[in-house]
Amino acid sequence: MKKPARPSAIPTLALLACLLAVLPAAAFAGELDTDTDGIPDFADNCLDTPNADQYDSNGDGYGNICDADLDDSGFVTFPDLAQMEAAFFSNPASPSWNPHADFNNDGSINFLDLLVMEELFFGPPGPSGMSCAGSIPCPEPRQVFAWPMPGNDASDWVISNYVDLQAGPGFLDYNGGTKTYDGHRGVDIDVPTFREMDADFPILAVTQGTVLDVEDGNFDRNTTCIDSSNSDSNFVTVGHPNGWKTIYHHLKQNSVVVAVGDIVDPGDTLGVVGSSGCSTAPHLHLETHDPDGIVRSPFADGLWDSPPPYDTPLGFMDATIYDMAIADVDMIKDPLPNATVVPEDGTLGTGLSIAGGDVGDDIELFIIDVASTLEIASFQIGMPADSRHTYWIWNRSLAGQPQGDYQLQVFLNGSLSHTHDFEIGPAEQPFQQVHHSVPAA
Repeated sequence: MKKPARPSAIPTLALLACLLAVLPAAAFAGELDTDTDGIPDFADNCLDTPNADQYDSNGDGYGNICDADLDDSGFVTFPDLAQMEAAFFSNPASPSWNPHADFNNDGSINFLDLLVMEELFFGPPGPSGMSCAGSIPCPEPRQVFAWPMPGNDASDWVISNYVDLQAGPGFLDYNGGTKTYDGHRGVDIDVPTFREMDADFPILAVTQGTVLDVEDGNFDRNTTCIDSSNSDSNFVTVGHPNGWKTIYHHLKQNSVVVAVGDIVDPGDTLGVVGSSGCSTAPHLHLETHDPDGIVRSPFADGLWDSPPPYDTPLGFMDATIYDMAIADVDMIKDPLPNATVVPEDGTLGTGLSIAGGDVGDDIELFIIDVASTLEIASFQIGMPADSRHTYWIWNRSLAGQPQGDYQLQVFLNGSLSHTHDFEIGPAEQPFQQVHHSVPAA
């Protein structure tokens, strides 16, 4: 790639050589290469001119062939021309040699280099496709991650676990806290309930890449984890141009909309959130692997373009309303349609899916008689600890309350967050229909 007489180019060329060493040839398939020099745009330090050797004498991420800004002022002007004149007709053996003015990397500063400067005069260096262009030293090209779910933190989704960065026993998240568990290899992002899965809540690609593997046929409504593997999860694996991989686990059965070999861009839909594999509720488990196959934390590595806050504020995600008592948390995770009529002398069962919160935060529930605007029942929950995603149950007997219209109100830290209108109606009358000569069973 590099001519031996250019030791000043070694740092940048070594960077490219390392990059090429970890990228399989197949990783370049389908990659954009604007100047057709064999270097994909994400790693090309000069996009508009072929420069396969990626010669960059000052290591600023702009190849010499498109970087005539010799004084690093940001524009090619007369001071740059003066530097070229001082080195004109020199070579590496000359006292006046200036490697930065050898734009075409031919070992001589001559009229060919002057033509390059004329084309770039009164312009900035570049363009460069490298994410580090303009910085010294130039780090390994990397891709910034967009968020893999639509909507908003603490209402449409919430992070329940981060990557465990503690080697060996114990656990530690990227912020030095304990919002993870021992051996956890990804970022878990929950949705409120299975209602989101049934509504086809999408999972999105975090950055550009090629689909490497897909699994799509496994059951997707688990509320318990039988084993510790993800072997029966539905997933999509995407390989990225810098040799990294992202893996999207627990997808809804038969929801994957990409195939092996497809090129995806940030924000492209891959499938639907689900609870396949080792999963206790609908969520995305996102794993990030570096070129050596080592699990990485996108938070610790600063890969997100706009990361959510570490301490999730208290947020309302969903309310589940039953015309009976809620017996267990699975009735909240996988709810029936919300009841609008509760039988007279029956029980109003309320289940909440709540994001975040900390000690000192509180949740209040009220049942209001709409006609009189009087409060007939209330319930207060004080958050016991720094929380990520919690479920709450309140069963309230309505015995003795007259028929009519009522409203359930949910307040978070004193602010009204949700209402649900329902009716107390006549008690259901059991009946038996007679079919002669038909066994009772």
